[in-house]
Amino acid sequence: MIGPEGRKRSGIPEGLVRVSAGIESVEDLWADLQQALARAVAVGA
Repeated sequence: MIGPEGRKRSGIPEGLVRVSAGIESVEDLWADLQQALARAVAVGA
């Protein structure tokens, strides 16, 4: 994981969300994305 200064040096904006998906069912991908976003909202609150 890159910290705030590393992101700034690399030109990666603060609000960027990286999504990496493999060969999975759409339902699994959707569930994983929902879970990750729920955690992100909880941490940001």
